[in-house]
Amino acid sequence: MTVIAWHGATKTLAADKRMTCHGYSVTVTKIFRRNDGALVGGSGVSDSVTEMIDWFLKGALASDFPQSCRSEENNRLLAITTDGRVWMYIRNPIPIEIREPFFAIGGGCDFALTAMHLGKNAIEAVRIACELDTACGNGVDYLQLNPADNEVIQPHDWKYRVQLLSTDTKTVYCRTDEEVFDIINVRGIGNYSVHDRDGIFPYKFLKW
Repeated sequence: MTVIAWHGATKTLAADKRMTCHGYSVTVTKIFRRNDGALVGGSGVSDSVTEMIDWFLKGALASDFPQSCRSEENNRLLAITTDGRVWMYIRNPIPIEIREPFFAIGGGCDFALTAMHLGKNAIEAVRIACELDTACGNGVDYLQLNPADNEVIQPHDWKYRVQLLSTDTKTVYCRTDEEVFDIINVRGIGNYSVHDRDGIFPYKFLKW
């Protein structure tokens, strides 16, 4: 009932936002950044996995590991250290190191892993899992391991890809027509190119 995906090449952790409560679907946050910059996300039984996340955010001291979480087989904690190492915690404070270029946990992990094997990033992989697994959904959250790297990460709901043409060519992802129009007003005709998800240039922007 969760999908959390890590993509090493883009240093991005992404997760869906769906939790079920008394038969209802509610929106929650499943991934977090610790004070030192490490990232963490959890899947499993909501109350106990929340304890595990809180334990990690407070420093992950082995002596402080919640005893109630030792008996829960379905809980998984996916943690990314500041140097990019990937750890998975299950029922104790001793993690398993995952030495893969990408990884995923939760009920939708098979869909996410397949998507990343086919070249998708973490955000796109979670979106695909949400489309295919009815237990995942309600939007996508994502965190970059090192935001200062200024890597371009695609928002999960982008509609247009705008390439700004200059000496330092940059790509911007826009959610609405209005966002693209704002760029055109500033940059001027000929200083950008626009494509939608299918790679097609929307001719309406030539008339703006």
